[in-house]
Amino acid sequence: MHLQPRRHILRNRIKKTTNLPQHTHPHTIRRPHKHRRPIPIPRPLHQR
Repeated sequence: MHLQPRRHILRNRIKKTTNLPQHTHPHTIRRPHKHRRPIPIPRPLHQR
């Protein structure tokens, strides 16, 4: 519910900046979300 409006804002910004070369506008660069849990590192089973 909370992430939906954010996505729309990003889309709108990207639409406005599509004229820029290589799409290197700072606002359009998608950064990983900080609140997301880090991906668990796959460890070999025998280390346990």
